[in-house]
Amino acid sequence: MRWEERRGKGGKGDSKDNLCWGRNGVISMLETAPEACHKIYMATGSQRSFRDEILGLAGPNAIEVVEAGGSHLDDLTGGEKHQGVVAEIEMPRPLDLSDLPDKEGPSLLLIMDHLKDPHNFGAIIRTAEVAGADGIVFPGRRSVGITGTVIKTSAGAIFRLPLFEVVNLVRALEDLKKRGYWVVGLDHRSERDIWDSPLPDRLALVVGSEGEGMSRLVSERCDDLRKIPMVGETGSLNASVASALGMFEWRRLNLPSVKD
Repeated sequence: MRWEERRGKGGKGDSKDNLCWGRNGVISMLETAPEACHKIYMATGSQRSFRDEILGLAGPNAIEVVEAGGSHLDDLTGGEKHQGVVAEIEMPRPLDLSDLPDKEGPSLLLIMDHLKDPHNFGAIIRTAEVAGADGIVFPGRRSVGITGTVIKTSAGAIFRLPLFEVVNLVRALEDLKKRGYWVVGLDHRSERDIWDSPLPDRLALVVGSEGEGMSRLVSERCDDLRKIPMVGETGSLNASVASALGMFEWRRLNLPSVKD
């Protein structure tokens, strides 16, 4: 999905919308979607090698780079760990599920059932991109949207992975079933774990919200429920950790190994 097709509609979120911060996030954004960047603030006295890298990426795209004190960067990001660099950007635009390309063969989509923590969202995006997922589906209401914190935590992966925002998650699952996806929900109460039988090659993997897990209606629409087997007493895993285990189990079964 080209960046130009994802422009124009900002994500919902907090007072730090339209900002990207952190070295990995800003560099990845400049490498993947430089046209989304309007201006870069770099901390006075930044390491020369890092300064040269930012200027080398910003220069060919005529992006203004200005020096700023650390306190100004703190104010911009609300005290987040910006690592000395903040960019003013055009936020990625979530796509409609109808924009999901038809694809034969193995395909993985991650379905987020009203996840609310932006750090979890960003971590899941980062893992989904490296696991080879074709996108993430999330509801537009009662769910975290695209914010600066999500972009930073994703380490720039949000600029490379399609995000699909839907009005009704249950209806979206039914649509995906018609397109050949098998819907599997991660539920620590299930009697079956993810290794009981192979995960299907066309998988829509559902991850529930923090604390509450999957909603009843979403759970009822799943073709299968699986758990991550655990021996400790914690009871459940962080949403981003559970989704990572599920995604890489799918990858192990359905995609060839990548060799250096």
